[in-house]
Amino acid sequence: MTDTDDATDPQSLRLRHAATQLARIDQRRAVAQLSVEGNDIPQIAMLLGITDIEAHTVLRTAQRIGVDVTPRELMFRAAVDRTSREELVAALCETADPFTASDIEYGHYSGYLSDTEYAQIKEAIGEQT
Repeated sequence: MTDTDDATDPQSLRLRHAATQLARIDQRRAVAQLSVEGNDIPQIAMLLGITDIEAHTVLRTAQRIGVDVTPRELMFRAAVDRTSREELVAALCETADPFTASDIEYGHYSGYLSDTEYAQIKEAIGEQT
């Protein structure tokens, strides 16, 4: 197998995507926390090594969508950290609800969840309604 084959392997692509998304989530949390601590945009930018515009954009995003842990984040972290599938399913069953069902569907269609895992989580979501 060549490097090119690895780069286009669905599992490798999924892992790269998850890592990229986690970096964004972590940056959003860091910006939000620094803002709560009283830092202004130039200070946040300097502390995180990003531009003022990036800091402002990320802060606005954090204010708009929040920084709570979502099912997508749990799936991304499980993929990158190689969390056991049982732990992932248990965590998703605990945190998922009808409002986050689209995240669960995304995980299934994107290959982060197997058919069996998806069915287990959907059943748990159904019990919460």
